Amino acid sequence: MSNFERDAVQKTEAYFLEQQFPTETMEIDGETVSYYVMPQRLEPALPDFAFRMTYRDEEMSSTKGIFGVSDSVPEELRPWWVRHEYEEFVRIGHEAIGCCAEAEKRVLVVIPEALRPDYLSRRMRFFANLIPYFQLHPKQYDETFISEAQGTLFLLQTAIRNDLVVQPSDTPIACSAYSLVNALTLKGVSVIREDTDRLIGQVVQHRLPLSNKDEQEFLAQYGYTIGLPWAPEAENIQTVGTAIATFATYIEKHGPVLLDISTFLSKRDQSIVPRICVDSDWPKVHRVVAIASRGVIAIIDPYKPTDPEVFCLAQQEDQIKFLAWLCSVYFQEISLPDATTSDELLSHAVSAIQNEHKFPMIAQFGIMKASLQHLREEESGVSGGK
Repeated sequence: MSNFERDAVQKTEAYFLEQQFPTETMEIDGETVSYYVMPQRLEPALPDFAFRMTYRDEEMSSTKGIFGVSDSVPEELRPWWVRHEYEEFVRIGHEAIGCCAEAEKRVLVVIPEALRPDYLSRRMRFFANLIPYFQLHPKQYDETFISEAQGTLFLLQTAIRNDLVVQPSDTPIACSAYSLVNALTLKGVSVIREDTDRLIGQVVQHRLPLSNKDEQEFLAQYGYTIGLPWAPEAENIQTVGTAIATFATYIEKHGPVLLDISTFLSKRDQSIVPRICVDSDWPKVHRVVAIASRGVIAIIDPYKPTDPEVFCLAQQEDQIKFLAWLCSVYFQEISLPDATTSDELLSHAVSAIQNEHKFPMIAQFGIMKASLQHLREEESGVSGGK
């Protein structure tokens, strides 16, 4: 994803001006960015294409260039097409592994909620078309381009799912049931609605999370079982790098994976009062689901399953942040009452994880508290639903 020479960029822009391509502008954190609206006929093989030509201005120590978007993209979505290119090539840098998924992740954080559904569906189609487009032009686009696009497509597919059950904010006690159903669904199993309702009703009635026996009985109906919490070999969590490689491999191979995070990190609407009162000592943990593909890990919260917490593991900042989330139950226990918000909890966790001398011990205790478990098919079971 290389930069271009300044002369090539200037010549291309001169051509755009000669062709009288219209321009539009957008604001990115107070900076006005202009872009060209280009005829889709220029690249019929790639619907809704985006365009960028950037060069490195060594005198200013910055990246500059021109951006464009196909006129087939609806006007209200065009700025967000360009925002991705700007984030990837100007702010992150094209040389960074995982830059494409990271750029898309940043767009999903700031795009208005009203535009999100149309953006996601259209953007997913774009990346689904982009991968074979790259494959048809191997001289221009190598495996790096393909891998970057595949990682971004995974991110979008995670965010666009509409088949996951949504946990109401007034029943925080039921996260174990909702996440178990979502884990099965992410496995490709069609869970019967009556079974889902019965499982959730059981948790609400007893005011307790699912026991291992409850989980096993429910999963057995669909030919699955769940094992004891997984713990990596101690030598694989001596550093942030080895820990990330171990967890990414585990989640990608066995995912979806169930795990516990701090209640501070849940996406529950805190303004809604729970309709079920429980012991004040519980719930201390919130059960979620994690999936992974090509260096991207998504944590799916049952409160907002279409708004996953996404970590692009090629970015060191996201590596540490993911470990902070993974070990958040542990940090919630040792930080209270000092940490009273998610930001305070994560700040404490990140600081501790960055201490390379304490990291192995912190990671081991943190992982135990996370209770990572994965579903597996029973030898005599048949997956895919009843």
